[in-house]
Amino acid sequence: MTTLTIDFVRHGQTLFNTLHKLQGWCDSPLTEFGRETARSTGQHLADTAYTAIYTSDMKRSMDTASLIASENHHSVPVAHQLVSLREIFFGSFEGTDNDKAWAEVARSHGYQNQNEIIQAESFSNARDYFKKHDPRHLAEDGQEFYARQEQALQTMWDQNPQGGRLLVVTHGTFLKALILKHAPELSPLNHYPENGSVTQVELTQVQEKLTLSVNFYNQTY
Repeated sequence: MTTLTIDFVRHGQTLFNTLHKLQGWCDSPLTEFGRETARSTGQHLADTAYTAIYTSDMKRSMDTASLIASENHHSVPVAHQLVSLREIFFGSFEGTDNDKAWAEVARSHGYQNQNEIIQAESFSNARDYFKKHDPRHLAEDGQEFYARQEQALQTMWDQNPQGGRLLVVTHGTFLKALILKHAPELSPLNHYPENGSVTQVELTQVQEKLTLSVNFYNQTY
């Protein structure tokens, strides 16, 4: 059976991370600490020979991947950018204060914050409420986001028919949602992916359907 092992890495710390601003499809540069974290992650992955490298098309992801690759002891493949690996889109709330935006959305539905919505209902419902509260209704809802995430997984599977080991640099909520769907027992609500952390999954295909299992989540170095 063909197996595709994926080392998902959350990008290094950015300026917007330090300011607690929502950062989905907008971008901000890595901080020096973020660059150091990426190098540290790269050093711990240095002996891993990767079949392919993927990133979202956000500069924070591409820069993180480049720093990780610079520490690798093997011949490193050229990174591919996938729009489908982007962070969730926050629409009109892009660049606003994270806690204030979610408190505003949550209160309109009788909750205090995003995690309360997810615990009582689901991640998808939380995203649906966020889109509904967006005055321009630009934010991604749950169905839109999960369809894009499945597209990313399918693309990587299709492009690596012999299996192998991938390095994939993506984003915090992308990984949180992935674990909520496939391994909720790992408590991603209480342990948001750290900048530079590694989450390893394995993809296989059973009767033409992709199956994902999680080896570990949010490992830091």
